[in-house]
Amino acid sequence: MQKTCYVMAAFFLLIMSLTPARGEDLASDLLPLGLSAEGSETVTTSRSPRPISRIAENVTVITADQIALLNPHTLIDILQTIPGIQIQQSRTPGSWTPFSTKTLDFNHVLIFIDGIAQNDLLNNFPDAALIPAQQIERIEIIKGAASSAWGAAMGGVVNVITKSGNPEKRVGGVASATYGEKGTSDLNVELGGTENRFGYYLAGGNLHSRGLLPGNGINFNHAWGKFEYDLPNRGHLTVGGNIREAFRGLEESAELNYRDTDEFRYHHLFADYSHPLTEHLILDLSARHRRQWNETILGSIVYDPLFPDWVTTIRQTTSSGSARIRWDKTPLTALAGIDYEHHNILKADGEELVLNRWATYLNGSYNAGALTLLPGIRFDHTALGRNPTTYTLGATYRLTEKTLIRGYSANGYSLANTILVDNIQKIKTIQVGIESNDISFLWLKATCFYNSLSNMPLPEPKQTRQGFEIEARTVPLNGLSFSGGYTFAHSRDDSTDERIMGAESQSLKAAVYYKEDNIGFSGTLTGNYVWWNADSTLNPHYTPMVWNLHLTQKVKTGDLIATELFFSGYNLFNGSQYTSDLFKNTRRWLEGGVRFRF
Repeated sequence: MQKTCYVMAAFFLLIMSLTPARGEDLASDLLPLGLSAEGSETVTTSRSPRPISRIAENVTVITADQIALLNPHTLIDILQTIPGIQIQQSRTPGSWTPFSTKTLDFNHVLIFIDGIAQNDLLNNFPDAALIPAQQIERIEIIKGAASSAWGAAMGGVVNVITKSGNPEKRVGGVASATYGEKGTSDLNVELGGTENRFGYYLAGGNLHSRGLLPGNGINFNHAWGKFEYDLPNRGHLTVGGNIREAFRGLEESAELNYRDTDEFRYHHLFADYSHPLTEHLILDLSARHRRQWNETILGSIVYDPLFPDWVTTIRQTTSSGSARIRWDKTPLTALAGIDYEHHNILKADGEELVLNRWATYLNGSYNAGALTLLPGIRFDHTALGRNPTTYTLGATYRLTEKTLIRGYSANGYSLANTILVDNIQKIKTIQVGIESNDISFLWLKATCFYNSLSNMPLPEPKQTRQGFEIEARTVPLNGLSFSGGYTFAHSRDDSTDERIMGAESQSLKAAVYYKEDNIGFSGTLTGNYVWWNADSTLNPHYTPMVWNLHLTQKVKTGDLIATELFFSGYNLFNGSQYTSDLFKNTRRWLEGGVRFRF
């Protein structure tokens, strides 16, 4: 593994030494789908705004403009394009969809929407398929342990930031409608604007399908609201909320007389207040409340007394608050904070579980010329008998103006099951990478990673997962550009030295982009391949690459309204990518739609 990293670093340095650096800023050209361009862009992956050049972790940033190229339905459609992230099932939009990040499972990754964790409280599962894409302004992804800032995030963080009101309009918005095979439709309306100190954003929609696969139907309703106000005392107040309700039918098969359905209800409310105490010292206060209800039915379509239905209903409520104080003045930045969470879980058997958790953390950065040091530490009281202390020590170093070396060492943890005290899984990780814009026509990024996992589920309690990831994108030429990412991972059981079944070993992402502003046309072709190393008894199939095509044509309809027609074709060549024949992926299907911007 060390030799591989040395070879990759030498390869990058050789290319840069042979290629003259360009003086102009390539940041505007190098904003590829799923890949972050190096520059002065600010991200909040450390829970405090920081230039991306001072982030030690492997971070990917996706903007609203990049998301629009995909015509996506939910967050899952976006994650599918990100190197290092693999979707384990590709079925009807909105279907229950697990995923992994560099071989670490979905319950090792935390998903946040406007600072609110979306993972359930029992299995730490984030239902990314029920997070609509239309309301997303930005996504910041950490691929690697991030517990020292975020808590139970040994596999990483997906930080979703929703849209705010248009600062240049009093009233503006978007209305869109799509229709595809099997009655698959997606209707959405957005409205927002700014008046003096006040800004607002309102949105809602419905995703419906009879199911692109048998018994895979969905009816999903959602509504969003966000309000912002600049207070006269220089403070800034943001309040908002979200309601989501869905009914899904999975694996329903008349041949097998079997059904698996899920009903989901969710809402959250939040309030954030930010106040500058001095020019460089800022106080942030937050309050959160969320409630989630799930009912799952497993059983027979036609009643069978030998196999009665299994019904489980779970209610989860969380009220939380946090306080942070941050110092931001070159060369030193620092963030100190405390989080408190009150959880109430009512399980299917009627048992009530109450958990009071709290955490305190401190992280920051120190800049010394080309070198930036990035330490962090956090203590979590989990209310489960084990209270981990996690740390990170990272650094970035600028080789040239547009070439950066990143690296960090950290430990982390995950709460894969809230009820089991001994199920606090742990990780020790090391990542080293390089990112460059210095090549005149190309953006490159490479990362090596080493993960040592402990207290994992039997029969493999101790594991080693290591590998590397390479990402690249070309500068647009006559509107045409290319991007891709390759991830290799070797996962083994430390006690037997055997490979772990079901952990992806190789994956490839590819994309072709075309944009012609003169005629208002854009097109995106994305490809995905993954080798899962799945158990052969499950009849897996993953040989061809799966290709999706997205086309958009702008139509001039007036000075106040802009119209866009769009089309998407999924799995164009009927590729098969699944780890079990019980969860086959959807074959080729098509949809089209219209979008009005005003």
